[in-house]
Amino acid sequence: MEMAENKWIEIAVKTAELEKWRIEKDVKVLSKSLEFLKSRYYRLQMCHNPIRKPILLAEIESGIEEYNKDLVAEKLYCSQHKQNAEEIKKELEGSYRIDAKLLEKIENLIESYRRVLDEIENFKEKSEDLNQKLESHTEPPTESPNFDTNLLYYFKKNSKIINKIDLTTQEKKEIPLNLPEAINSTISICHIPGNKLFCFGNAGRKSRYPKITFSLDSSLAIKYHANIYKSISASGSIYHENHVYSFGGSKYGERSVENSYKYSIKDDVWFKLPPMPQPADHCSCTAMEQYILVIGNDQIHPFLYDTELKSFSTLDLDLNTDFVYVTFTRGRKSYILESDGPAYESGIMDIFSWNKMNISVNFKDNAISYIAFSGDIISFATECKFIYRFNLGERKFWEIKTKNI
Repeated sequence: MEMAENKWIEIAVKTAELEKWRIEKDVKVLSKSLEFLKSRYYRLQMCHNPIRKPILLAEIESGIEEYNKDLVAEKLYCSQHKQNAEEIKKELEGSYRIDAKLLEKIENLIESYRRVLDEIENFKEKSEDLNQKLESHTEPPTESPNFDTNLLYYFKKNSKIINKIDLTTQEKKEIPLNLPEAINSTISICHIPGNKLFCFGNAGRKSRYPKITFSLDSSLAIKYHANIYKSISASGSIYHENHVYSFGGSKYGERSVENSYKYSIKDDVWFKLPPMPQPADHCSCTAMEQYILVIGNDQIHPFLYDTELKSFSTLDLDLNTDFVYVTFTRGRKSYILESDGPAYESGIMDIFSWNKMNISVNFKDNAISYIAFSGDIISFATECKFIYRFNLGERKFWEIKTKNI
């Protein structure tokens, strides 16, 4: 009789150990879910898109509600198994011959359940704290870059001159800059908060300043910043959530590179990112949520960089490697224009699905130097200074003849 009783207790302890393992696994999932909700809240703080912001807010509120339900259910489940373990301990202590090893196991199990319950309470406090932050959420202090403009900029080759084109009046001004020496026209340019142009890259093979990084305000006054790690030209650049990203490029125009970097505007420092899946130069970039789409010369498929996971993936979209691409995001969709072929549009808030548009575009040159937006009209200048405009609403594409500017 005593042997049968001990056998029953031994089976009960093994069952309790299996349940403990399952509960600890669930707790790890709860921990990851909490981190995910925190990352979504961080994205909400950084979000400037008036369409995306309420979607994110509703997503986090719903996520917290479901998370709290899971916490209550897991706490109840763990409490029940802790109570069962305590009853097994009583049975074991009341037996004629106490098995010391079984008693030690069951005491360890009870202690494990206590720790799990404490951890669940800690998760609950953090969840409530996140919910309070959500209720008191205000607009982020960071300023959104002013992308809507009728001005195009590009650098004159091997000079200290930047050209400014007013697309409304079609007037061009050559503006000399107080730079240390002439720079290459393939230097990267992107818009950053404060209506500023952020420029970086190399000035040429024989330059005394192989790397240069500076910004220009609305009066085109120069401010210098920390230089990128390696001297590159013709890299793709984009501002996204308080950082400037650089993808690909070439070494003095001779070979493509797979380098990618991130610049912190707040800290004035560059960070090295994982290399792209393959080298590419003259990349065009656009962002949607945490993803940055990158398309460069000689790419069969576009790349997606995940700013949260800090990793690249390949988009299942076949492109012609001989062509040049312009990519941009307006509203809730992203777009790709092929230099001598079709245009593509993504799904609504879905950068993974793409469809061909019923329009053909045709533009010359091997690089895009700058893109400007004004409502539904997208304008861009190529490296050889051809100017093109695309009306997204009317699906109309045309060239502004260079003789006019």
